[in-house]
Amino acid sequence: ARQGKTVNELVPVDLARTAERAWRTVDTGDASLDAPDGSVTVDADPERLRTLLENLFTNSVEHGSTGNRTESGDSVVHGTTSSRATPDGSVEHGSTDDAAVTVTVGALPEGFYVADDGAGFDAGVDPDEAMNYGVSSDPHGTGFGLAIVREIAAAHGWTLAVDDADGARFEFRDDG
Repeated sequence: ARQGKTVNELVPVDLARTAERAWRTVDTGDASLDAPDGSVTVDADPERLRTLLENLFTNSVEHGSTGNRTESGDSVVHGTTSSRATPDGSVEHGSTDDAAVTVTVGALPEGFYVADDGAGFDAGVDPDEAMNYGVSSDPHGTGFGLAIVREIAAAHGWTLAVDDADGARFEFRDDG
């Protein structure tokens, strides 16, 4: 993402199928995914959309629990070409609390959203600031995950709005 890679050709992408594929590459622990029905499509570069979703899912699982959080590793960055999580911790392990998070992916007019019912952003972390490289509430985190999400959204020409009033919600709209 930092090398300025743009998106490839935009094609209609099944949002549910892409979300489910991305979900399988993230260690989600006890978290659950609520994906839209198969009628929701997004004009996107399929692989870049998958990467965006992987980063958001990882963020939700790592930071979304309302109880004690599992200590994360150093790799919210899903810039690899692999489609599988690796056992060395390259994808953080989800919370094992009894307060497992539910991540919802859904349609918006001219776009889509990814939301979780977790704790939202930590106190003292501004959601807009969290989208910058190097910003993380986790002392062991890289602060790359949400910055990559922002870069992928920009490469698609999408506007990105973040809300943390009730969990975390990321809205992507094609205003063009």
